[in-house]
Amino acid sequence: MGESFFSYQWADGWAWVDGWQWCNISGKMANYLPYKEPDYDAEFPDLPVESLSESIDAEYKIVETEDNDEERVAVSEPFFIVTLDFPQLRKSQIAMLFDFYLNEDRANGKINTFKWTHPTDGCTYVVRFNTDLESSFRRGFYTDNFSIDLRVLGWNKLSLD
Repeated sequence: MGESFFSYQWADGWAWVDGWQWCNISGKMANYLPYKEPDYDAEFPDLPVESLSESIDAEYKIVETEDNDEERVAVSEPFFIVTLDFPQLRKSQIAMLFDFYLNEDRANGKINTFKWTHPTDGCTYVVRFNTDLESSFRRGFYTDNFSIDLRVLGWNKLSLD
C-alpha cells in the first residue's frame, strides 16, 4: 500500500477568512477532527485496499455577481475525504461490501456513520459513504477495480503512535 498523506489544511483553526490561507500540515487527520460516536458501532468490512488518498474539501455555492463574475460562498467548514482504491475483489468480498452498504442496520447507503481504521496511522475514524457504491462499482466493473469515497466526520479511537 502506498503511503498515506495529505498536504494542505485550512489555517486559523478552521475559520473562514477573507482570502484563502493555507498552511502545510503533517500528522494524522485525527489532529484536526473532533471525537465522535458512530451511528452504527461496527467497523468497515476487512477488505484489501490497493491504495488510499486523503483530501480536504468544503461545500460552497457559486453566486453570480452583477458584473457577470462569480463569487464562491462557503456553506461548510472544510472536511476530509478518504478515497479507497480496491483491487479486483472476489464475489464473496463484493457481497460483504454491498451487505454492509445496503443493510439498514449498518451503513444504510450514505445515511449511517460507522467506524473505519486507517491502515497507516492506526486511528479509528467515524465515516460515512460519500459515493453511491452501486454506481461506483459499475464504473469499475470493466476495469477490475473500483474506488469509493468516505467522508471523515471525526475520530473514535486514537492509535498509540
